[in-house]
Amino acid sequence: MRRIILLLALCCFAINYLLAQKAFEIKIPEIKVRDCPYNKFQIIDSQANPEDLGFVQTGMLNKYTPVTAKVPLTEQLQVFFDSVIDNDAQSGSLVVQLRNIKFSEQTKSTSEKGFCKIRMSLFEEKGGMLHFVSTIDTLVEVKAMDVTGKLLKEASNVITSTLIQHVFLQAEDYSTPLTKTSLSEIDALEKNSIPLYNTEILPDGVYYDYHTFSRLLPAQTELQFKFGEETGLLKEVKIPNSQKAGKWTKVKPKECYAVVVEGRPYIAAGNRFYSLDHENDDFFIRSSTMGPANTGLQVGLAVGFGLVGAFIGAAVGQGDTVYGIMLVDHLNGSLTFMPDK
Repeated sequence: MRRIILLLALCCFAINYLLAQKAFEIKIPEIKVRDCPYNKFQIIDSQANPEDLGFVQTGMLNKYTPVTAKVPLTEQLQVFFDSVIDNDAQSGSLVVQLRNIKFSEQTKSTSEKGFCKIRMSLFEEKGGMLHFVSTIDTLVEVKAMDVTGKLLKEASNVITSTLIQHVFLQAEDYSTPLTKTSLSEIDALEKNSIPLYNTEILPDGVYYDYHTFSRLLPAQTELQFKFGEETGLLKEVKIPNSQKAGKWTKVKPKECYAVVVEGRPYIAAGNRFYSLDHENDDFFIRSSTMGPANTGLQVGLAVGFGLVGAFIGAAVGQGDTVYGIMLVDHLNGSLTFMPDK
């Protein structure tokens, strides 16, 4: 009798576990790609946790539901290439590196927003070495009353359509060849070419987008600033008024990406400036308190991504306050929440 009860309990647990997940499936488009430079494809999943594809919100109560792939994404993409690449393809070999595929959702009073971050790098393999072709770095954003199904479908469409476009590209002549083992260090290799990550002295000034911030090219260098007397936090930044000589204009955080004051960087988010720390080759907002009250926090307009609120939502999906950092993405400047371990 005990065995029967235990078996039933295990069955119930397994059913609840499966129902508590949302499967992501890459749909195969009904097309054929002709004259492709490649007829061999290898997919390498370099994500820290390939089984963690983020979350969506399901049901009337918007239950936090992990997104999983019942069939590994490497296998799904292999089937995709085998299905769409026509027999007239040339003999090239393409390596596709999965670097980040992550879902999240954000609920508002009248609608929902769904996000999927997608990053993949493509390499042409020649003589056992990998030559850089391109990096796919995009954000899928979907709005709807019930966004989950639409988000999963759109993410699949973006992955397949973008890959079809990129399979006609070939390796850059100037790229430094890599080995397959060095793909695990691709973030560090990319940072080596970004000035922001290779200097200890940051020029003071206002940076209106991440492109100029990463290259340390401020648009305005003459500043006035104030710090809070009690908090010590950066309270206000002003620049010369271009229309009125001798006058100064306050810089609105929502209108820029970052400022550097006395050599210290601050990222503009919401209605304030957050101090950025730099450790282990990463920039981040340290020890942020993440909770329901500030789930609407958005990155400055210049970034173009509404990711901060989405990923805070991931951290507080169950309504709890979570502590962690907001990590700056070295390629596009967006912020990703990383909970404390």
